[in-house]
Amino acid sequence: MSRYADTYAPQNPGESLPLPVVDYRRAGCAAPRLVPVGYTGPQAHLPEADVVILTWTSAEWSALDQVLCNPEYPRAAYARDWQRSWHLFSAGAPAADPTEKTGPLWGWYQLVDIPGPSGSTVRALLFKADTHLAHPPWFGGLTTMLEQVVKESRASMIYSIGTAGGGHPSQQLGEVVITNSATIQLKNPKNANAGIDGQTFTCGGKFPQTDLMDTAVKQLMLPMSTVVTYPRLEQLVTALQQKVPTAAGLTLKDLMTPAVDPIQLHQPKVSPMAGQALLTTDYYYIADGDSPYSVLEMDDAVIAYVAGQLGVDYAFFRNVSDPVVPTTGSTGQTLDTETRSGWSSLIYTDFGLYTSHNGAIATWATLAARAG
Repeated sequence: MSRYADTYAPQNPGESLPLPVVDYRRAGCAAPRLVPVGYTGPQAHLPEADVVILTWTSAEWSALDQVLCNPEYPRAAYARDWQRSWHLFSAGAPAADPTEKTGPLWGWYQLVDIPGPSGSTVRALLFKADTHLAHPPWFGGLTTMLEQVVKESRASMIYSIGTAGGGHPSQQLGEVVITNSATIQLKNPKNANAGIDGQTFTCGGKFPQTDLMDTAVKQLMLPMSTVVTYPRLEQLVTALQQKVPTAAGLTLKDLMTPAVDPIQLHQPKVSPMAGQALLTTDYYYIADGDSPYSVLEMDDAVIAYVAGQLGVDYAFFRNVSDPVVPTTGSTGQTLDTETRSGWSSLIYTDFGLYTSHNGAIATWATLAARAG
């Protein structure tokens, strides 16, 4: 799994801890409720909703489903049966390219009502996108999908949630960043005609409500120290050494930072960053240190562009699943690009599901607060 290419579900590499039950009563709310949609097939119109919640990779999708559709049950890390209840939407979509790792376009959806503390609800269309900026049908396909989803749902707000690279060394594994701004940088020739390269988009509407966030953090989120342990990190170092020849002499001490140190990960963290743009790219990119961006990801600026054109508000909930990797080891030796990318990818693959669980709960908290 990576932020670049995870459109198909990864193979099960072995036993991992399940996602925990989410008991919304601990936050003073009822659990979200599935809404029947009378599904008639992938060419049918999408149901209407107050907000659209987009997510992208298989791990993000699983976490979203568990948090908002099946919170009363723990979720095995590589469970797949739950996917059968989701509805395919592909009206007007081109055929998937058999030479590329793409899923059936456009994506899969569910409809839920999210109650607030008073019992009032917000209706959310959950949409697992199989259409990406870095895959066929590229920028043109992604904008077409987004326009259809927004127009058919008639939503007044669109969220994008999921994994991201750290923008700053201080950002911990699992930290959830909320922003309403995005900058785009494009290198892929397939997106050469996008016309928005280098632009920044910022939502002028109301920032998501965070009234319930402290309660959600304390009562519902998973401390990353539950799954991030020193023995597991040592195993990942061994995997890195097998994958990257130049990492052969490295130890965990060379790669360890406070961002992935289990002793630092006992308390989940949510960071609202209104107006501080995330960076969207169509290529895999990791920061070398402090960057001007809140986080790094691969689709959201296109959402900002389309939503802005359609007069719809937007926000991004991005859980840091590959924190900034150091450029030098514990004795001052340079860590080359292949080593840094390899370590970043291993951290992402092993822990992305759990960080996405917390990202989905942060998303829930703002919508339950909006419901009131």
